Amino acid sequence: MTKSLKRGLEETAEAARRLGFDVVPFEITEEEFNEANDAFMLMASNNSSSEMMVQSMKKGGETFLGPIGSLLLTREAGWLKRKLIDFVLYYVLNNKRQHRIMKNLRVMDFNTLELKLKERYDFVDRFSKKWRDSGITVLLMPQFPTPAIKLENVGPMGLMLHYSVMQNITGFPAGVFPVTKVRADEQDFSDAYGDAWTKFTQHDVKDSEGLPVSIQMIGYSYEDEQVLGLMKVLSKEIGYKLDLFEDELSKYKLDLF
Repeated sequence: MTKSLKRGLEETAEAARRLGFDVVPFEITEEEFNEANDAFMLMASNNSSSEMMVQSMKKGGETFLGPIGSLLLTREAGWLKRKLIDFVLYYVLNNKRQHRIMKNLRVMDFNTLELKLKERYDFVDRFSKKWRDSGITVLLMPQFPTPAIKLENVGPMGLMLHYSVMQNITGFPAGVFPVTKVRADEQDFSDAYGDAWTKFTQHDVKDSEGLPVSIQMIGYSYEDEQVLGLMKVLSKEIGYKLDLFEDELSKYKLDLF
């Protein structure tokens, strides 16, 4: 997570305190993030609708964009080719985190798929219980580890899904809203991984001053109205303003929240 996102979370939490809300920690462990990601990749790789779309595009002679083509190549690779892809990702490209995320990006036979889907339901049940036991109403967290992705980094950084797969797997409602902008002293980055994603993130935050920093709010299942309501209240308290099109917005008296 970049410096600007950490500050954005802190400022959002402080705004919630000013409004009288209790702000408490809620930990999602690395193991839970990995379980959610594995379930997401499993469903994305073995979804009948996605398969039909891919086959239809191939039949029509359409060309896949580079990142999508690479993912399809990995998904459909046989045992030997997949071993080679994994080796290149892990050892040659030093992209260990992407290697881990793509663990379940593969076509599975029916019996294996059923067992994996059961693991997904078990995970959702455990995570839902953890949420209820904690007593929280909503969860504030990043949606992505950087404020924005530069066009040239969309492919290699597109699988940084840790912060976004949780609500996809649980079905919990979520929304994203801007809270601040990147400052001049927040255009550098370092982490403990030191892998390819670290380098891409370092490149991505350069020249990012002024970019909007957004925070994700997640609610419990079927409590969409609470998420929308709290996003509106927090947004007004924070007072983030758009730099662009402000005059145009005022003409139509649009209230974004």
